[in-house]
Amino acid sequence: MHQEMPPAKHVPANNNSGWGVAALIVGIAIAFNVWSTWVHVTEYRDPQDPLWSYKTQPATMYDVPGAAAHDGAAPAADHGGAPAAAH
Repeated sequence: MHQEMPPAKHVPANNNSGWGVAALIVGIAIAFNVWSTWVHVTEYRDPQDPLWSYKTQPATMYDVPGAAAHDGAAPAADHGGAPAAAH
C-alpha cells in the first residue's frame, strides 16, 4: 500500500526568462512619465493667470455674430453694436 518515493534529485529552475518583458514594461513606464512631465510643463496654466479662463471656456452661440439667427434661438440682447446682417 505504501509506494516507494523516487530518489530525490535536483531539478534546475528556469526563472530567468521574464527579464525582457520586465525591462519593456519599465521602459514604457519611464517613457510615459517623461511624456506626462513634458505635457504638464508645457500646458499647465496657473488658475490665477488672467488668460487661463478665457482660453479654456468654450465659445457660445452669442460669441459669433449672427449665429442666433440661424438656429432659431432667441437673439442676443442688443448692446448698441452694429446691426446683424440680414440673411
